[in-house]
Amino acid sequence: MAIKYLTIKSPKEFKISPNNCFKSHTSSLTIIVGITPQKYHHTQNIKLNLVNFCRIGITVSKQVSKKSTIRNLVKRRIKNALNLIIAKYGKNHRDYIIIAKKNIVEVSFVNIYNELEFSFKKLNKF
Repeated sequence: MAIKYLTIKSPKEFKISPNNCFKSHTSSLTIIVGITPQKYHHTQNIKLNLVNFCRIGITVSKQVSKKSTIRNLVKRRIKNALNLIIAKYGKNHRDYIIIAKKNIVEVSFVNIYNELEFSFKKLNKF
């Protein structure tokens, strides 16, 4: 059964307690992985338990670029790479926070994909 990913949108949800998380650093990305809190394991509107899911949050700050079009381009590249990677390496009930670094604007899509794949392989050991 395929794993689905939900997006993390509110700033409070981006905070993962440091004692329950693992980090992976590459040249253009930082990925933080933590366990999803129990309160997100069911939907509020239909009261069903969610079985196969993980939550993903992507952060691209203004330090990367002052222009929102460039920041949105970076987010789209990361999301497209994640669509290919989550099916293989995503784990159930995990929160993945992806933070873009300054030099990600010059990096190609293939390099972003390779860095994400390397990080997910590394973080799946935990």
